[in-house]
Amino acid sequence: AQIAQMRTAYGADAPLWRQYLESLGGALRGDFGFSLQAGVPVSALLAAGLPATLRLAALGFTLALVIAVLLAALSTLSYGRVLRRAFAALPSLFVAVPTFWLGITLIQLFSFQWRLIPVINPGFWEGLILPVMTLAVPISAPLAQLLIRNIDVVMHQPFVTVARAKGASHRGVLWRHVARNAMLPVLTVAGLLL
Repeated sequence: AQIAQMRTAYGADAPLWRQYLESLGGALRGDFGFSLQAGVPVSALLAAGLPATLRLAALGFTLALVIAVLLAALSTLSYGRVLRRAFAALPSLFVAVPTFWLGITLIQLFSFQWRLIPVINPGFWEGLILPVMTLAVPISAPLAQLLIRNIDVVMHQPFVTVARAKGASHRGVLWRHVARNAMLPVLTVAGLLL
């Protein structure tokens, strides 16, 4: 009798297609049902976790942009072909590293080997460092690859040749002219990744 009452209360006695349509309609209205484990509506659980999720996403995305720009700058401005190629190859490595392995490795290094971040009861900002790094590394990889490729393409444009002919330095041309044009597609992809 209790099982039948629970099935009726949660709508599990209805046909499967009706359950699906009711769940879909509820999701569109923001009603995700009731959590049996927590004893509260699912939307309340989502609302409680949203600020921390947004904070983590914003910090991870910002760090990913910084890493991507840094890798692109190092692969463009480094002296020596071997060093430039090494920096240009790092984004491919970042894509290939599994996120779960990276997180475990960062915990192993920063918490157990170097004892910089405590594992139990870290401070507010200390607790964000490793998750932000774990999120940022794989997100930075496609951005860095695209930025490096765009810098190479823009460097061969006629306006760069004209700027150099007028006496502008290599770094000046890179920061004033090339970076501005190379960043446009990267910002588009960054918006999609965010």
